[in-house]
Amino acid sequence: MVENKIKQELSLRKDSRMLKRWSKIELPIYLKIYLFEVTNPDEVEYQKGKPILKERGPYTFIESRYKEILGYEQEERLVKYKEFTSFHFDRSNSIGDLEEEITFLNVPVVAAINNVMAQLNTTDLGYVMFDALKAVLHSMGEPLFEVHTIDEMLFKGYFVELLERLKTIAEEFGIEIPENLPNKTFGLLVGKNNSDNGIWEVQTGIGNDAFVVYSWNNSRKVPYWTHDSCNEIKGTDGSSFHPGIQRSETLYAFQPDLCRSAFVTYASDSNIFGVDAFRFTIPKKVFAAPLNDSDNFCLCTRPVKDRRICLINGIQDMSSCRDGAPIVISSPHFFDTDPILLNDVDGLEPVESKHRTYLDVEPVTGAVVNAARRMQINIEIKNDAEFMVMSRVRNMILPLLWIEETAAINEEMANEFKFMRSSLRNANISCWIAIALSFAMTVLGFTLLHTYPYHK
Repeated sequence: MVENKIKQELSLRKDSRMLKRWSKIELPIYLKIYLFEVTNPDEVEYQKGKPILKERGPYTFIESRYKEILGYEQEERLVKYKEFTSFHFDRSNSIGDLEEEITFLNVPVVAAINNVMAQLNTTDLGYVMFDALKAVLHSMGEPLFEVHTIDEMLFKGYFVELLERLKTIAEEFGIEIPENLPNKTFGLLVGKNNSDNGIWEVQTGIGNDAFVVYSWNNSRKVPYWTHDSCNEIKGTDGSSFHPGIQRSETLYAFQPDLCRSAFVTYASDSNIFGVDAFRFTIPKKVFAAPLNDSDNFCLCTRPVKDRRICLINGIQDMSSCRDGAPIVISSPHFFDTDPILLNDVDGLEPVESKHRTYLDVEPVTGAVVNAARRMQINIEIKNDAEFMVMSRVRNMILPLLWIEETAAINEEMANEFKFMRSSLRNANISCWIAIALSFAMTVLGFTLLHTYPYHK
């Protein structure tokens, strides 16, 4: 009876209190960014040296989120919306200023070479761009590593002259180059401030379970993988789960940052300010190597001759949903990944308490009361004798940065929730529901901003 009452009261009806709280998250959400500086760039570029990494961070930002309601469908059983996120630099909780400089990989060069090589054997124009890229890189003397400010590497970005020159050559041959970079400006988070992550349509809880994703960008599945079992959208939007959570459950959420749905499983009991919760974490199976796991086989989109990456546990190749950019995601510091990745670089120290993602879910309401979302962005580096800048490097997965997104209820909210539980024990269900309505929409969410360059 209690679960049914919760479902009824916590639905996303028009003009409801629940809808208002769900539309604008009031809790502070913190985004901490750690970048990896390569301290021996010449050895890496010219001598096939192993990169020595120095972690720089955190550079902390406070997130603000709000949902723009676009409309209702199916007699209010579905609500369509966009969620916008803005970021404000928090100097007091950061290691330094955004104007500090860092030696960082020349990502546009690596991505350009990767894209041209992928198209080389597909069309005659691929050979035109191959020759053009070789000529431009030679004339410009583009290095593998450059010095930029932290701000340039994140939100501000910097102008990429390479793209300007390539576009000029391409136009002479009638080749159209997609504008993947706004104004030919590259930064890992350029264009992400005050941006949305697509059009969502979720169930409202009227005659169904609230927060379950019905469609994303007007589609019931994503187009990135080789089989519908990987493309299928399933689970909630991540803001909450159904009431009455059990330890034995597997909880699914659709993750635009992964370009697919993923799941978490129970790890342990937890407690925040006296509120009991279940801690759920991402199991190894989510990132099991596609060629070693039948459930993940459709995540391997590489041609047969280039499937080494599909044999590595703990990572996900994102090139199929990042316009061909050789982006690879993992846990920070390669936590819970194949040891071969740690052997390719120096300077990483994986620690579970620092680098594992977790969600603390209050089981009665299904609300997320404490969460830490941690993910590392890497890039695949390939030795290529055709290009001088890549001719003396080793093959590797090079970490670029990792991010930690955290939020939690405060002590005041926890006290309200403990009073709610006391009301439940005293059979005062109406009082319990009233407080649950206020509490449950402090949900922290399970979605992460798109940090990847060349996002479609």
